[in-house]
Order: sequence, then C-alpha cells, then structure tokens
Amino acid sequence: MRRLVLGRTPGRWAPAATPALISRRGFPARVLGVDPGTLRVGWAVLERAPGGTVTLLDAGVIRLKGSDPIEIRLGTVHRDLRERLLQWKPGILALESAFFGRSVSAAIRLGEGRGAALVAAAGAGIPVRSWAPAQVKKAVSGHGAATKATLQAITRSALNLEKTLATDASDAAAVALCQLLRG
Repeated sequence: MRRLVLGRTPGRWAPAATPALISRRGFPARVLGVDPGTLRVGWAVLERAPGGTVTLLDAGVIRLKGSDPIEIRLGTVHRDLRERLLQWKPGILALESAFFGRSVSAAIRLGEGRGAALVAAAGAGIPVRSWAPAQVKKAVSGHGAATKATLQAITRSALNLEKTLATDASDAAAVALCQLLRG
C-alpha cells in the first residue's frame, strides 16, 4: 500500500507516484475521474501519453439500491472506488465538487458520496483535486453552462470513442479530462 507523503508546500499532499504515471511536465498522466452520488457514481480512468493523446482506459457506473440504508451505499462506493484506485494506480483522483442546487437534502447526499470517494483516495494514498461543475464544463466545452448532452458529445469526440458512455461515466470522464487539461 502506498502512503501519503507530505509535500514541500504546507498543507498539500504529494503522491508516491512512479515515473510511468507522471507526464513530462510533472503532472499525473493517469487520472481517475469521479462523478459522486449515493445512487449512481460515475468513474473513468484517463491517461495522457507523452505526445499529449488522451485515452480512456476504463469507465463505468456504480449503481446503488435506493432501498439500502445510506451507510451500506456509502460503504459500497468506498469499496468499489478503492478497488479501481488499486487496480489502475492513478496519479490523482479528480472529483466533482459539491454545488448548491434547489434541494438541500440532495446537496447533503452529494457531500456524503464525495466523502466516500475522499476516504477511498486517502486510504489508497492518492491525492484528490476537486473541480466545480462549471469549471469542468468550461474546460471541456469552452462554456461553463454546457448541458449534459453537450458535455457527453464533446467527451465522446475528445476521447475518440465509438459509442457514447453512460451519462454518469461520461460526467466522470469529463472531470478527469478537466484535470488533464487544467491540472
């Protein structure tokens, strides 16, 4: 198991990453993007080659039963994301940050899902970078108010995919792509 190592900048964690996971500019070249939630959690692993080409290595959606207690769902999210982190060994986890919408309870649930992802990353020794939804949309589409359908189409095109990813997996790929573009 890799351990977190305190970086040179106070308050920042540096990963114990291997050279294969670091690009020429020193930024992690393999990213696990996560679109958090407590019913569906999208995830996507992207890798940037030294030439700048970005490839989707894997993606999916963790589907949870709404009838299960929240602690069971969060445990499943934690376990599944930890497995992905250990399997793919990304240099960083890119996570969509919480936002305030119409429903306070939905914002709280999103925060709980983010918490499960944060704990999984900490346990695997992977640093986390949070991105606001508007930042992700602006980085990927050039417009901070892009629709989910627009973001899904742009992500499919940017990653040169034959078929469209599920919405939550596509959102996670957009978060990872934002990290690679802006990180």
